[in-house]
Amino acid sequence: MQRMQGIIKRQGLTEEELEDIAQLARLCQRHDSTQVRIDIEELRRHGGLVCQCLLYYDDGVLIGCLTLFGLGLGKREITGMVHPDYRRRGIFRHLSQVAQAECDNQHIEEVLLITEEVSKSGKAFVASTGATFQFAEHEMVLRQLQTGNAFDERLLVEPARDGDIERYLQVLAESFGTSIEARRPMVTLFWHNPKFRFYLATLGEGEVSCREPVGCLRMEINEALQRVGIYSVGIVPAYQGRGYGRQMLEEAIRSIPERDKKTITLDVETDNQPAFRLYSSCGFQIKHTYAYYRLNGTLAASP
Repeated sequence: MQRMQGIIKRQGLTEEELEDIAQLARLCQRHDSTQVRIDIEELRRHGGLVCQCLLYYDDGVLIGCLTLFGLGLGKREITGMVHPDYRRRGIFRHLSQVAQAECDNQHIEEVLLITEEVSKSGKAFVASTGATFQFAEHEMVLRQLQTGNAFDERLLVEPARDGDIERYLQVLAESFGTSIEARRPMVTLFWHNPKFRFYLATLGEGEVSCREPVGCLRMEINEALQRVGIYSVGIVPAYQGRGYGRQMLEEAIRSIPERDKKTITLDVETDNQPAFRLYSSCGFQIKHTYAYYRLNGTLAASP
């Protein structure tokens, strides 16, 4: 049987390739004492995401890997790793050049490279490319839910129903200052996926009142790994500062079945201090911090 050699492009991965990636990730993490932001279950599932994986083999041994994720909105995020014994040979630069060429062919306007803040090899590669820092975010994990004192009985937090998609999109767009159409592809993609749960917070008086949507969030539930990710926690600007974000987050967390047995995580940008303080006060603690850099087309001409 012929051993794999050089760069191999994959849209979908075999179980053998997934195990090769997992083994390489474990090796790199032990060597570097850092976290590689490559999720094997995400690669296995795809969930409809535009995903591409570049694998670099040497005589049948996986020595490099780079993943591209995106939602067809002119943006891709890339991350990867190289076997410690094969570094300083230009392998990750080669993978990145192929990835950038793929993005150019797809007319992708923005390519972001992700590296953990404490990764010396990652930061060194970024410095060599001339990439531009964009933002950083903390990955936070819930240690023990801390409940607040404020509670508004008029605020109702519950999973969104089939007919709520337009209301959810409206709240999401208002909360994050984006257009509905920019958010629609991802929401539509995941709306009926049982691994995702969308929540709406509405405000009103009594059972028959016209309840106004004021907040939203999304959960991704991985029962196999006993893990729940919380994303896109938003309150429309007119209702911010009233404790609704905390109440919505607390009620959504309490609704998770057997939540004490699950790892509950969320991401927050490092410069979003109000959100960081909220999550910290709810019992979330920083696990890892990742930086995002825009490649600016610098790799194509690199030696």
